[in-house]
Amino acid sequence: MSLDQQIAELREQLNALGRQVREVTEAADEQDKPDVVDALADVRMHLNDAAAVLGDVIA
Repeated sequence: MSLDQQIAELREQLNALGRQVREVTEAADEQDKPDVVDALADVRMHLNDAAAVLGDVIA
């Protein structure tokens, strides 16, 4: 597997993890856990940033 393919796969994994974090964030919001929601929002932001940086590398 080439480096570009590995980076693309890692980027997809980061995006998938971001979607999972969003689902957990929604569950935390439904249970009125604002501290958890805030923490997960930060995590998701960092995951999205990392995926974007990797996208720029292979673009």
